[in-house]
Amino acid sequence: AFAYTDDEMDQISHQIELCLRDLPKITGSFATQIKDACAMEASVQLWSGAAEEDLVPTVMDCVNGFSVVSSAQAADAETCLKDRLSRPLDQSIDYTPDQQQEILNRISKCLQMVPTYPVGRQPREVCFDRAVWDLRNGPWKEDLEDMTVTCLRNAEFNVSDDVVAEAKACLRKELDADV
Repeated sequence: AFAYTDDEMDQISHQIELCLRDLPKITGSFATQIKDACAMEASVQLWSGAAEEDLVPTVMDCVNGFSVVSSAQAADAETCLKDRLSRPLDQSIDYTPDQQQEILNRISKCLQMVPTYPVGRQPREVCFDRAVWDLRNGPWKEDLEDMTVTCLRNAEFNVSDDVVAEAKACLRKELDADV
């Protein structure tokens, strides 16, 4: 049986939640939200001593138990889980100031495709500011892709799905590259 620290368990749970974030939402209680239900099953397995890499089948059994999840969505989630759960655990990620600037430059580049609006908060600026804040709080640079896409999907901004998809593809390419 594996024994993870609380920080490591939080990190593993966060990675799972990031991979399940794009699954469909179901109207109802907490227990019927696919992301939450499957992440909870994984947490129970972790507390029971399962190894991080052994969680993929457990989570995928849960995901595949929901008929609203398409095979493409399930495949994307599984690919993400295999990737993220194979990464080494780290208590904190400390990028140098130069690395942080490089990461932020890449994010800014990808947000240039987001349109500006005549009034109100600008999604490009809000999501960039959020990325600055998130980066300083220590996530993996790859996590900033998901965080930034979630920001762009904020209903307040009404950014089209096409623009979000284009920004996501750019962020994935830019943030997966070494700094």
